[in-house]
Amino acid sequence: MKNLLLFSSFVLFAFSMQGQTPSNDICTNALSLTPNSGYQTFSNANTVTEATNPTCGGTAQMKDIWFSFVYTGGDITIGTQLSGTLTDTRLAVYNGCGGLQLACNDDFNGVYSSQITLTCNQLTQGSTYYIQAGGYNSLVGTFGIQITATPVNGCTEPNATNYNSCATIDDGSCVIANQNDACDFAVPLTPNAGPQNVTNVNASSGPTPGCGGAVHDVWFSFVYSGGNVTITTSASSDATATQLVDTQIAVYDACNGSIIACDDDDAAGNYSMIKFGCPTGNGTAGAFEDDELIIGHTYYIQAGGYNNLEGVFAISLSSASVSGCTDENASNYSTCATIDNGTCEFPPIAADFNYNVVANSVNCLTYQLNNTSLGNQASWLWSIPNAQVSNNTDENPTVIFNTPGIYPAQLTVTDVMGVTSTINQNIIVTSAHNLTIDITADNLPQQTSWKAFNGQNILVAQGTTNDASLCISDECHRVEFYDTGNNGICCNNGNGSYSIYLDGNLVATGGNFANYTFVEVNCPQGSTCEDPIVATLDTLVVPSPNTWYSFTPSVNGQYKISTCGLANCNTTIWIYDYCNMANFDDSNQATYTYNDDFCGSQSEITPYLEGGVTYYVRVGDHNNDCGTNAFQVLFEYMGPVQGCMDELACNYSPLAEMPSTCYYNGDPNCSNIGPDLSVDGNLLYNSMYQESINGTDACLVNEGCLQGLGNREIIRFSTRIDNIGNQDYYIGTPNTINDQFVWDLCHNHYHYAGYAIYELYDNNGNLMPEIGFKNGFCVLDLGCVTGLAKFGCGNMGITAGCYDIYNAGLQCQWVDVTDVPAGTYHLVLKTNWDHDPDMLGHYELAYDNNWAQVCFSFERDSLDHLINFTKLPMSACGVLTDCLGQPFGTNQPDCMGNCPGQVKKGDLNSDLMFDLSDINAYGNGSVNSTLTPNACNDLNQDGTISIADAAYLDQCIHTQQDQGILPGLMEPCAWDPEIVDITETSILGIANLNTTDGYFDVTITNPDGPINALQFTISGATIMSIESLLPNTTWSSHLYFQDEGTQIAALGHLGTMIPTNFTAFPVIRVHYANITANTICIENIEDIINVYMHNTLTQIGSCVDVTSMIASPQYTSAACVNQAITFTDNSIGNTSRLWYFPGGSPTTATTNAVNVTYNTPGNYGFALVISDGQFTDSTYYANAITVANALTYYLDSDGDGYGSNTVWQGCTAPNGYVMNATDCNDADAGIYPGNFESCNQTDDNCNSQIDENFDQDNDGFSSCAGDCDDNNSLANPNAFELCNNIDDNCNSIIDEGFDADGDGFTSCNGDCNDNFAGINPTIIETCNGLDDNCNGLADEGLTTPWYNDIDQDGYGAGVASYFCIQPVGMVSNSADCDDSDPLLNPAAVEILDNIDNDCDGFVDEGAVDVNYNLEEAQLQLFPNPAHDQVSILLGTHVGTVHVQIVDLQGRVIGIHQFNGQRLDLNIVDWSPGVYHFVLTAPHAYGAMRMIKE
Repeated sequence: MKNLLLFSSFVLFAFSMQGQTPSNDICTNALSLTPNSGYQTFSNANTVTEATNPTCGGTAQMKDIWFSFVYTGGDITIGTQLSGTLTDTRLAVYNGCGGLQLACNDDFNGVYSSQITLTCNQLTQGSTYYIQAGGYNSLVGTFGIQITATPVNGCTEPNATNYNSCATIDDGSCVIANQNDACDFAVPLTPNAGPQNVTNVNASSGPTPGCGGAVHDVWFSFVYSGGNVTITTSASSDATATQLVDTQIAVYDACNGSIIACDDDDAAGNYSMIKFGCPTGNGTAGAFEDDELIIGHTYYIQAGGYNNLEGVFAISLSSASVSGCTDENASNYSTCATIDNGTCEFPPIAADFNYNVVANSVNCLTYQLNNTSLGNQASWLWSIPNAQVSNNTDENPTVIFNTPGIYPAQLTVTDVMGVTSTINQNIIVTSAHNLTIDITADNLPQQTSWKAFNGQNILVAQGTTNDASLCISDECHRVEFYDTGNNGICCNNGNGSYSIYLDGNLVATGGNFANYTFVEVNCPQGSTCEDPIVATLDTLVVPSPNTWYSFTPSVNGQYKISTCGLANCNTTIWIYDYCNMANFDDSNQATYTYNDDFCGSQSEITPYLEGGVTYYVRVGDHNNDCGTNAFQVLFEYMGPVQGCMDELACNYSPLAEMPSTCYYNGDPNCSNIGPDLSVDGNLLYNSMYQESINGTDACLVNEGCLQGLGNREIIRFSTRIDNIGNQDYYIGTPNTINDQFVWDLCHNHYHYAGYAIYELYDNNGNLMPEIGFKNGFCVLDLGCVTGLAKFGCGNMGITAGCYDIYNAGLQCQWVDVTDVPAGTYHLVLKTNWDHDPDMLGHYELAYDNNWAQVCFSFERDSLDHLINFTKLPMSACGVLTDCLGQPFGTNQPDCMGNCPGQVKKGDLNSDLMFDLSDINAYGNGSVNSTLTPNACNDLNQDGTISIADAAYLDQCIHTQQDQGILPGLMEPCAWDPEIVDITETSILGIANLNTTDGYFDVTITNPDGPINALQFTISGATIMSIESLLPNTTWSSHLYFQDEGTQIAALGHLGTMIPTNFTAFPVIRVHYANITANTICIENIEDIINVYMHNTLTQIGSCVDVTSMIASPQYTSAACVNQAITFTDNSIGNTSRLWYFPGGSPTTATTNAVNVTYNTPGNYGFALVISDGQFTDSTYYANAITVANALTYYLDSDGDGYGSNTVWQGCTAPNGYVMNATDCNDADAGIYPGNFESCNQTDDNCNSQIDENFDQDNDGFSSCAGDCDDNNSLANPNAFELCNNIDDNCNSIIDEGFDADGDGFTSCNGDCNDNFAGINPTIIETCNGLDDNCNGLADEGLTTPWYNDIDQDGYGAGVASYFCIQPVGMVSNSADCDDSDPLLNPAAVEILDNIDNDCDGFVDEGAVDVNYNLEEAQLQLFPNPAHDQVSILLGTHVGTVHVQIVDLQGRVIGIHQFNGQRLDLNIVDWSPGVYHFVLTAPHAYGAMRMIKE
């Protein structure tokens, strides 16, 4: 295209035309142009009178003609069209003939036509303006000209700060300054009305919200009507005023109220955004953005600039309806749903209520009744004798009492099916007190608020900085103060304070705190754990329910705390090992131990307590059953725990401090003893129900209980684990050494990680990931069937005969199924799922009862809400096995079907880790179609490989990196199938074609939210390279393209996003290899992925047209005087051409090639005008030719066309010389400017950079500079070696220094015991109870089944356990039909007793009548145990006695008979062990067991 046109005067002749002088040759004869009437054709040939040359378009005199127009408003555009013989025009506009030039244009937008645009700021209504038109320099010919008038949208209100006197159409953008400078004058915002232009110029300073500095603010308001609400600031559409480009907004619950949300930069650019609703919050920085709004409440928005910036900006309020359950009584009630979608679910009807005094009542004897019943409630009926109920059928009526006292109350609740539930509870009406709260605010009153709670932790009143006078009942109350700025109300921002008065008496004052403090008032001693009654070993008076005691035992031992026989009401006892009233409620959560109804309706606990440690004991009642009546509680020392104190004994008791008998291995008392944990499946089934909760506690996410905040769909259930064995299951004291104990930073206590695991399987047996994991707060004896409870949170365990319960209402007693698709599932609850011994090494007696399951199903509606939750009958819930046949085992097939397998889904290079190389493989495969979709690479299951799969993997890696997981330890994520977000639409288009530099831009319009990744196909061009137009800090893009093809894909690495764009915004620049059509377009959009990894809806936007002709001359740029230069036309699309050579000979030519000489040294330009018969295109090449008396040539030693600094001057280049000196290495033909850079530690292209673009991971090293993995920035010669199965420091050694046992394997490449060289993946498995080959299985293929022989008769029964060697108390058969009776087994003699004695499935077959047992004949086996000899003795003669002797393996050792009263047997050669003697005689039978020492 033309840079400058400096045509010589001879060019005029070439374009001159013969004819008459134009009528508008002079300004005073200007022809009037009518706006918007299209192009009209005129000629500037044969003009006579020329006016002053305009300031643009060459120095030769312009051959001009004149036009005029009268300005009537709007924007005026004057343009020419090259539709005739004039190939290059220019224009100028004047305010009168001979007047001031207002504008001038030669070439508009890179072409030779001209265009001028004038706004109303340059023009005056009603005035006449004059247009001078003609050709570049003195070119003449025919051309087209038109004038268009465009209406101007803007503010037409003269009183507005952005009044536009040019505007002809009011666009609603008027800004009325500062009418809402104070909250009291807040302007209501209409939801979904679009952006409203506002200004804070000259606004006064308001309260500092805390998220963006001080603020000159303006105020708005809205009434919340439900649904999702988004408040956003953006750029103003008023382009004439100073834009406020960095805003901050805050939301308050009232003028001078509490701040509930604040944001500085969450919207695009530095604008602000706050979201409320379902799910709450936008999950980004800013205070309290997860608060929910109250329907019907008015909220106030403070808006302004960051740190007092001023200007115009726009603010909008959008509201979206939310479908969900709108019934407050439903378990899945959605607080912000506006449309009920029929999904409400209800637990069984269960009546319950609480109450509190009405704080602002006149007589202080008015109480509020609060229905807290469960179920789908339809009606309520209250009955309270001797009291005035406002309406006894209201759900939450008030009631007025005449005097203090105890009033029986009854609530009957009826559900929609007519089922009723009734609760009877006493209401305790106490003498009332006046509580006065006096607050003096600091300089930031919006940060301050308070709440008051009664003794039942019920909120009775709240406020901000307002003073309050309240009625409170005669019980302990707690007043809490909050400051959102974390600086109290004194003394950082003024000297604020609070004072609290009880019945006029000052009880507390303060103000210097951080974000929270509290004061307790009207609390007698024992009302809280902060002021407990000191307990002694005695029977103590409980002055009223919920009295707190501190108890510090003097010695270790077991203690009894009991109300059994000491109360006439329903009591409960809680004990804690710390004091924090905010953590305590009526459940057993956070307790050391707890009991309700141990002895009837009274309670008793018998924990093991440590001497010198202070415990906090709360003695209370159930549903106010005790009223205000006093009762008693017993604190008693039961003595030290008695038990075996020898750690080597099989019955060692770690808590024992008083010795008892110890037994050792080999002793019969050590046989068949141990704990046996059993999961209560019936309780699991019966307690299960579904509900929705609002997750606001980030700790629940950190602990794995929830998979995200906001609205979560959960399945609740209770867990009960019994120890039905004959030995305690001992866990011990929480400590850092035992990895089963996890310190919880959120709650500042230990969790026991080995308590239980909840696993969810689909109906095909596939384990569903990320549904929650239960960490027990502690494991304790919460109740006992036969044992005596002693374990608590300080020393955890479950006593034999006792159990622990976690009720369904506790936190984390659920699985989070929010992200689980509809279907049928098996919820499996397991305890001790790894079959580990307890802390004392005791294994369980059995493991087949360590799990229970419930099957359920649910559906999802069109909005993906969970509906129709149904528990399947227990009989319909079959046992699922893993791929190795283990019931609910952990062996899962990998994506290739291997069981168990190691292939990771998404690991494209099969190196068993996730890293950048896998992401790049997806990106390159998506644009080059080199990957065939399969179960291991199609992450979003859409049947294609695209950038969406790369985005899924990138997010998965990013998430696990944030958790500190190394690449080799990362696991596949729970990737969703492709989801299309129908609420978001994105548009891709083409713009900014630059044929000179060979590129065009791809634009995106994404008004609904940020974009992470996109993939699309172009048409009309092929690709040479692409680049991102956004900074890496905004969108750290990975770019992929099909070389000289049409496919492009781009991905924001590490979660970076393309910001929201409301208009077409260029994001990718495409450098094209070839133009293949007259139009460049987006041909197809494969994927556009948003911040949620969902596809948006897509549209194809604008295309760009490509000119059909491209000028391309070929020539030599230097010559000597009179030396010929050959010019050749290599243009595209033309049918003719015209050359112009100013200063040369010839001066013009029309041939394709022409030789030109110059007779004077200097720099010369030339022009090439090409034509296709319809259009012309002229290009001028300024200073393109250098002519000299002699030329300088440079030695090209390596013959690559680029020279060195060795010169030769003359008119002809000698052999080996060229006309440039740009070679940076003239000894190597492979090094020259423009060469392709190779990775070889050499500057191949002479750009002073070595191996640029070869450091793929930007770690400072390329593959040719020692980087052994240029897709992993953590691997390079300067990196530290990590244990990750990677050569991090590129020294060709993997994980050096990490192979502790020197067996060639580390813990990060498969060594499961790096302290023993005999264990690694190459070792052959041996039968030793160890996983020798590190495949996760111990003794696989080498174990045999063994069965418990409880009655020790040599025959086993029950479920097999697999071991290499025979365990004590187990045998290799399961032939015993009754393992509780040693007289019943296959070796027994069938007798006539209606029992299958010999376990053959038949009863009394061939038996003789047995009238008596030989024990009646004084049968003895003596001595027992025996060593050398044993004797069978009878006290009387019974006839012939037959004796059969059987060992524990069921083998017959001997058969004897005798006919007297004694038989002596020599047993010297018998092996030590247990033997069974079976004796039969006429009409008699007997059996005995003997131990051979």
